[in-house]
Amino acid sequence: MIPEADRRAVATALAAAERDRAPIGPPSRKWPRLDAVDAYEIQLINARERLAAGGVVRGHKVGLTSRAMQQMLGVREPDYGQLGLPETYAAHRGCNPLAVHAIPVAGKPRQDEV
Repeated sequence: MIPEADRRAVATALAAAERDRAPIGPPSRKWPRLDAVDAYEIQLINARERLAAGGVVRGHKVGLTSRAMQQMLGVREPDYGQLGLPETYAAHRGCNPLAVHAIPVAGKPRQDEV
């Protein structure tokens, strides 16, 4: 695990890369102790920032559900995350092969207008 200040630094770097559409190296190079708990916390930091800026959660992504894919990538459990409008648009257009299902948020109508 890495300290909270480092999590925020990673989140800032990832948000800047997304905003600028510029690739960055794997955060684990600079923070080798970064683990899965850190990764999900970093994801939540940026999700909260998007929501604060007016973003909307359209659903959730679940990936790496097959044992074969988990073994191939060296993980032991599925991954998950939130989908906002840009991500659901990409998934509908076939741009994100790992976004297999966009699960609507409970109590919210499904938004298929994209």
